[in-house]
Amino acid sequence: MKDGQHLTACKQYCLAAGATQGNIAYTQNVSSNGQKNRMKYNFFLLILIITSSCKTGVEVTFTNQSKEDFKTLTVGIFNERFDFENLKSGQTSKAIKVNEIYPYCYARAVTENDTVRFIPIDFLGEKLKKRGKLNMGIYIDTTLKGKRQLNIKTEKY
Repeated sequence: MKDGQHLTACKQYCLAAGATQGNIAYTQNVSSNGQKNRMKYNFFLLILIITSSCKTGVEVTFTNQSKEDFKTLTVGIFNERFDFENLKSGQTSKAIKVNEIYPYCYARAVTENDTVRFIPIDFLGEKLKKRGKLNMGIYIDTTLKGKRQLNIKTEKY
């Protein structure tokens, strides 16, 4: 039933029951105000849902993908430094939250034998990630003429 039909039926019923035109006008205003209030409530609820689902920041974890344990792992993301202690082979660090991150960062691992680093080069075309989750697998690469260095393999999830 359309709103106009509903109000016409109400007018006819109200007049038959002895209601005045003032009472009918009041009934129409209350009815339309209720609809406006419901629309405002639904709009507010929609905005609340949208804004709460737009989480900002990136949750980052680091997984030791090398065969050696890391006594310490230090990573640098823009101007922030994060230190992790005793990251065993195959173990993933606790998550950290950053505002934004590229799929690589500075990393230094201290092992039983030495200290190895990954110093990023500013790659062209890399996307800056501003929300979501990211795991960086960190491993010791020995393919560069036997020289040991850290390398990063990024996994998005």
